Amino acid sequence: MNRSSWLPALGGALIGAGVLGWAGSVSAIETQGVQIELLTAGKNKEIRAGEMLKIGFSIFDKIRRKPVSGLHPAAWIRPKTPGRKSCENAVRNYLALGPNASQDISLNGYTFVTLNRDNSIAVIDPRLNLATSNLLFLAQLRATPGDWRMSPNRKAIYITLPGKNRLLVFNPLTGQIDARVNVIVNPTTMAVFEGLSSVWVGSGSNGEIQGVDTRSHQIFRKIKVGRGKIYFAQDNVRAQLFAYASGSGQLIVLDAKRRKVVRRLQLEPHLADMDYSALTDKIYLAHPRKGYVLSLYPVNRPQVEKLMISGVSKRVNVSPDGRWLMASDGDQGQISLVETKTGNMTHVLRFKHPFDQIVFSKRYAYIRHTDTANISLIYTASLAPGAEPGVIEVPIGTKPPKAVGRLPPLPAIAPLPEGGGAVIANPADRTLYLYMESGMQAPMNAFKTWTAAPLSVMIHDRSLREARPGFYETVTMIPQPGIYEAVFFLPNPPLTRCFTLKVKGNSLPHSVRKKNTDQPTITILSPPFIAGRLVQLEFTIATPLLPPGKVRDISVLLFRPGSNWQLRTFAKSTGPRHYHFSVVFPSPGNYKMAVESAQLGLYLSQTNLKTIKVQDQ
Repeated sequence: MNRSSWLPALGGALIGAGVLGWAGSVSAIETQGVQIELLTAGKNKEIRAGEMLKIGFSIFDKIRRKPVSGLHPAAWIRPKTPGRKSCENAVRNYLALGPNASQDISLNGYTFVTLNRDNSIAVIDPRLNLATSNLLFLAQLRATPGDWRMSPNRKAIYITLPGKNRLLVFNPLTGQIDARVNVIVNPTTMAVFEGLSSVWVGSGSNGEIQGVDTRSHQIFRKIKVGRGKIYFAQDNVRAQLFAYASGSGQLIVLDAKRRKVVRRLQLEPHLADMDYSALTDKIYLAHPRKGYVLSLYPVNRPQVEKLMISGVSKRVNVSPDGRWLMASDGDQGQISLVETKTGNMTHVLRFKHPFDQIVFSKRYAYIRHTDTANISLIYTASLAPGAEPGVIEVPIGTKPPKAVGRLPPLPAIAPLPEGGGAVIANPADRTLYLYMESGMQAPMNAFKTWTAAPLSVMIHDRSLREARPGFYETVTMIPQPGIYEAVFFLPNPPLTRCFTLKVKGNSLPHSVRKKNTDQPTITILSPPFIAGRLVQLEFTIATPLLPPGKVRDISVLLFRPGSNWQLRTFAKSTGPRHYHFSVVFPSPGNYKMAVESAQLGLYLSQTNLKTIKVQDQ
């Protein structure tokens, strides 16, 4: 999705694993007293195709002698080819149409990432929704996920697989699983902190937690909390992790920076959930059997209080500002609202339909119902004591989510990063819906998924954001080597500048770099193909210009003639001349496949199209 072209709709611009060091300035341009400097950071202090690239723009006012903050610049990377329009014309086209979805790399966009019913993970580009298939990548997890988290630096997504005792590291820029880490028994929950190279994993059964280094992917710490399922809550300001073992009732406070336990407490066993309020500096624990919620200062004054509610609570959710606690029993469709400062229950909300999750945006609490396609929204500014809470109901699709069967405890609602709306997955409709909060009573847009039913969704935000005063950065990946142009556009004051980027590839003989005039022979190895099922499509490439070692830039184009279905993805090498990728063909029929590789000198225009016959289920 293109950030600039969606500004009116989204009500404003949308806005760690490994360390990339800034390699220095690519170029600096001064105009109207403002200096714009482009900096890049790659693994080897150079830009290489197919590798993670951190890119930043430094904006400095030389007249006032200070960095320029609070801007919303637009930027994208495009191939620099003879005959392309000038920088100024490129900006005019960008404002009218957005970046070219097939060639330009937007630095102001985002993608949707979904966990699907067939245990796959998909990356979806909303820009392609109307013109072609929106599916960018699809990878098989090989087991049912328990939890997932985006790294704070947006470079990786961590996924636990309880059935395999494993932690996966998924790269949303390449669609590849970069690492599989063996961890504790039944890993079901995780926690990550800004600026720390670690992810903490909690067991769903044996009362243990583990710390995994996100650079080496090695376990650095094992801590026994107690017995039973682990629940996490975290204080992001002080980087403190609270871990509660439900079987024994033991709670620990962990300093995530020092990786050290600073306090152990004994609480009631068999509590069901936990959350933290930065406003009161307290944690809150749900009691599924009694009519109260436990509350305590976990560090300085560990005195336990009981906050009385209506009924019992199976989940607790604290609003982003820390002011409101929602203690809920979703099976009964009931929420007890507690003001955290006073500890008093102010409202009891009862819904006609059961629900399974509460997700906060900056202004609303979203309630996902299970036996109806409708969601409920609670306007949090209306929750003052004595006032009538503002609650509305909005249809999100046509079918109730539970029509697909058991629903996992994973978020199906992803708030937009700067507020104003959310992306909502309805697995029964196999659709993602964009809902805007500006008085709308229906979704603004719908994105059909070409995967199995999407059970959970998150937003991978690739937008430029201000990391420090006057410095705007993001993370991207350029798939092909060559000469590129980074286009920078600032609407107010109006500034347009372009920077040249040289992207290196593998070092190959000159004969291989030249265009391959011999037709390659592509052989597909893995029929038959069944519509609606995730398959590994395997193929070989025979060409006289095959270099030594693995070829790492094989990209594939799949499309179905006469329809708007299309898939672009990268293939992984499984041996000499052998490659594979994952795909779900949406319906039976004949499909076409083409292969491209700059490393081999192969281009789509010269590749023989292969026909793939897909059968009905």
